[in-house]
Amino acid sequence: MYRKLILSAALLAGNLLLAQDLSYTNKVLDTLTSPAMGGRGFVSDGHMKAANFISTEYEKAGLKKFGKTYFQAFDMSVNVFPSTMQVKFEGDVILKPDVDYMVAPEAPTLKGFFNLVLFDSTVVANKKKVDKMSQMDYENEFIVIDDSKVKDKDQKEFLHSMLSQPWNARGVIYLTDSKFTWSIAPAQATFMRIEMTHAAFKAATKRIYVDITSQVKKVKPQNVIGYVEGSQFPDSFVVISAHYDHLGKMGTATYFPGANDNASGTSMLLNFVQHYSKNPLKYSVVFMAFSAEEIGLVGSTFYTEHPLFPLKKIKFMVNMDIIGDAGDGITVVNGAIFTKEYDKLNEINDAKKYLPNIQKRGEAKNSDHYPFYAKGVKSIYIYGRGKSTAYHDVNDTKANLPLKNYTQCFELIRDFILTL
Repeated sequence: MYRKLILSAALLAGNLLLAQDLSYTNKVLDTLTSPAMGGRGFVSDGHMKAANFISTEYEKAGLKKFGKTYFQAFDMSVNVFPSTMQVKFEGDVILKPDVDYMVAPEAPTLKGFFNLVLFDSTVVANKKKVDKMSQMDYENEFIVIDDSKVKDKDQKEFLHSMLSQPWNARGVIYLTDSKFTWSIAPAQATFMRIEMTHAAFKAATKRIYVDITSQVKKVKPQNVIGYVEGSQFPDSFVVISAHYDHLGKMGTATYFPGANDNASGTSMLLNFVQHYSKNPLKYSVVFMAFSAEEIGLVGSTFYTEHPLFPLKKIKFMVNMDIIGDAGDGITVVNGAIFTKEYDKLNEINDAKKYLPNIQKRGEAKNSDHYPFYAKGVKSIYIYGRGKSTAYHDVNDTKANLPLKNYTQCFELIRDFILTL
């Protein structure tokens, strides 16, 4: 009974506080997903432009710093594609990036004409033919893999093995009709790998022309960190986090806006900055906008190894990633571990009817909460579940982001934090 009275009081207080400003959300999303940000990656310093924008928003809200700046810098390397890229067949059939093909993020620089050698169901079904082909020199060849009609498990596994070991070929093309998704890589491979649609390959001649420039670039990303000091317990911290980086650009013409992943979480974080700067809690609230999540949780891992205050001082951490469509509700990673906090979220949701559904998962190394959790920090990661299918592609745009139940997610998390 006493616990329910405390929860009811917290919910009532939450209703009296400022709700999320959706117009501000749209302003942040428009800024972070704009072409000027270049996908918030490492071509054209998009990541730094985004960090500066977030820092300016912190400054406007009057957040305190742990040092002289909101930035926490670290060093890393990344493979980037800073120049025009061209893939075409003889006869000037020029292919469109992310429509007809996708270059692997670890691809090296390569330029020239290369012969095409097809491996499909008719080839792998003939063992003698495969044995003979395995003795050939593919130094000036691109091996083309088409497993669409291969039914035999061993034959399919053989073709897939060639994606990582293509017999010393200069490159490998994998034909697929699945949705293209991209990522980023810290280093280069020794051969070119390209995914291509079957429809695009129908225009193929005997040779392909490739002109792709890449370079391994040393960069200095920034975590952007500020806080609102608690009124009663300033040395005890609630952390709200989101990563602001995305995939950047694949050549000069193609960029990945990253609206849902994770401009959505970053805009919600900045809404909480607006909210708590006007409505401080008894605990200090720290806002951590991480960089280099997409390359393997690098920014958040760096923070846990170089914390700005003792990690044991963190009372709880809420991480938000891919939260721009919660039409079907949310999933709480670590909800199956921190059951008390997960139950609080459900109690609030049952009382206020914010979302249609809340689901729980166990631990998962899939966002920036994980390095903190691995160090013993109580943390959850919340992501939205909806109809949006854009992910790690050029269609993850502001225009395609429905923002269903976005305000409700904000209010649910706000009310939950009041109970900590």
